[in-house]
Amino acid sequence: MSAVILARELPLFAGTPDARLAQIAPRLREIAFDAGDVIHREGDECDRVAFVTEGEIRVAKGGPVGRGIEIYRVVAIEPCVLELSAAMGRSGYPARAVATTGGRAVTVPADALTDLLATDAGVQRFVFGFMSARLASVMQLVEEVAFRKMDERLETFLRREATGDPPVVRMTHDAIAERLGTAREVVSRLLEQMSQRGEVALRRGEVRLTGGS
Repeated sequence: MSAVILARELPLFAGTPDARLAQIAPRLREIAFDAGDVIHREGDECDRVAFVTEGEIRVAKGGPVGRGIEIYRVVAIEPCVLELSAAMGRSGYPARAVATTGGRAVTVPADALTDLLATDAGVQRFVFGFMSARLASVMQLVEEVAFRKMDERLETFLRREATGDPPVVRMTHDAIAERLGTAREVVSRLLEQMSQRGEVALRRGEVRLTGGS
């Protein structure tokens, strides 16, 4: 695949003139990742910005005593806004990014993206529009963490994530705790209470919703 064709696959460059794209395209790089690969550790420098074309990357922020919270997931065809921010601001990556599936991404040098943001209206609309949408989702997460009770958040999470008939959430208590930004012990205690009420059945690595009162 030629560099220009690779670049045209990204919505970022939808309105970029051919002559300008021909200058940038040779500097793009296509990368592959496997499930479990660490894409970024906290504090990493970001001299390129990756646009996922296939797969999924989980971005989480660590906390004290092993606690942490998932901030968002990056899927096709998206950039990671924290990577954008770190690259544009020449600061360290403020979280941890890990691939949840295998996939691919196209990386753009930070300096080239900075130049495009100053001169290309299409790139400006894409980047700022996406960052605005992501900020809204992060604000929703902040609101949930700050103002909703954990038992309510857990019940909502289980209903949203459950699949199959009967509905099952195939996740460990540790994984659920990270998604909700709390401690594993809190999740285990609340799930045990739900089990006693007949609302869930607990097995190793899964939570089965039973529909009890």
